[in-house]
Amino acid sequence: MSAPELSPLLQHEGDAIYGAAVLATSFIESADALPPMPDAVREAIESDLQLLAPQFAGVSRASRLGQWLDTAAVFEARGLLTATKQLLFALLRLTGYTSDAATVAARALISARIGRAARVAGDLVEASEWYEEARRCAWQLPEESRWLDAAPSALLGLGMVSVGRGNYPRAERQFTAVLREKPLLAPMYLVHAQMALCLVHRKRARFGDALTLSWDVLDQISPEDPRWPEVLVTMAELAGELGIVAGAVKARLAALAVARTPRVASAALGGLLSLLADLPEEERSAAVMLFHQSTWGRYLFGEWNTGADDTLRRLAHQSRRWIDAAQALGLTPHDQVLLLIGSVRLAIRIGLAPEPWTVSYIEKARTLSNVHAFHERQFEVEALHERLVNAQMTAAQSEVTQDGAGFSEVARRDPRNSGSLRMTESLAIERLRGAIFTCQIDERAVFA
Repeated sequence: MSAPELSPLLQHEGDAIYGAAVLATSFIESADALPPMPDAVREAIESDLQLLAPQFAGVSRASRLGQWLDTAAVFEARGLLTATKQLLFALLRLTGYTSDAATVAARALISARIGRAARVAGDLVEASEWYEEARRCAWQLPEESRWLDAAPSALLGLGMVSVGRGNYPRAERQFTAVLREKPLLAPMYLVHAQMALCLVHRKRARFGDALTLSWDVLDQISPEDPRWPEVLVTMAELAGELGIVAGAVKARLAALAVARTPRVASAALGGLLSLLADLPEEERSAAVMLFHQSTWGRYLFGEWNTGADDTLRRLAHQSRRWIDAAQALGLTPHDQVLLLIGSVRLAIRIGLAPEPWTVSYIEKARTLSNVHAFHERQFEVEALHERLVNAQMTAAQSEVTQDGAGFSEVARRDPRNSGSLRMTESLAIERLRGAIFTCQIDERAVFA
């Protein structure tokens, strides 16, 4: 597989997609019946649409409803959440309120998409209300059509709301309930449910179950699938939890090599920033150089001909370019928090803290986490804030204190890196260290 072209989603301010959003929303809001897609809108979103996996199993992309739902998905991926919701509300109005199966199914899908847009924006209350509406519509349908799109869209959405609230036991019950309908599920929803349950297992420290599910998903999709890098990021997170730092770095590099949207690339990059300082110098330099050769690395750094000795410092500083562009790139509030946390962790570990930008990043991460109730991230942010305060005190006491090595020692004492959390499922770990973390994707082709 060759390296991807730089994602058209990187083109932001003033480009055609913003004009398309204005045109699409005004056009559909003024319509009295579901209209055909304007050619100008179709042409503007065409390249973006190629980056997204199919959104539904039973809605043709060629149908009018399918075209408008795809357009909403593109706007959401761009971070144009207001335009997304405007379009979806107009679709809901035009769909009508009759009780025939086609209308009810369409209302279920549109309601679920409104719920998703609210969830991406961090409004879990509104998201829950719309997912519940989608579920109510779904259960008005005959069973054979209920599970095509309506029911899994609603139930998986409600499960993700539970994850966002930190209620993992409830989320597990919700995802398991979907998987019990496996014979009725389209393959895309089976993958969604497995990955969602994998997330819950990881949050509840059931690493063996999480690994099994993630490998099952990889067996069902190909490297060309837009979800492939997302699975790699999940497996990287598992490797990090198990203290397999080199494996986690390689998985994130592999994800960055094939990621085609800023959202996925940022998820991979945020963790990569946190992990690099824990690698031995030789492995760290090689990893940073591989990152620089990737499409996203070139976008972030441009040409880079410096030696390896300052790679981490430059990486920490240049990651600020990515973070500063986060809103224009369409990153969700949660993605932004992860990237802010990763950048500050790297700065702390290599002794850059307490620079003013690290303090401002922590404050921004704290604000986003509090506003959107990212409970788990709130704990991480407060822990990092405490480390920044300690770094400030150390700097005030002695300007010559070099604290970078101390943080590495703390990382080595961290039970996640000590091996105490390593699983007894030795075969799973060996596989984890194997094909995917030595880049199952041919690096010579990816980084050419």
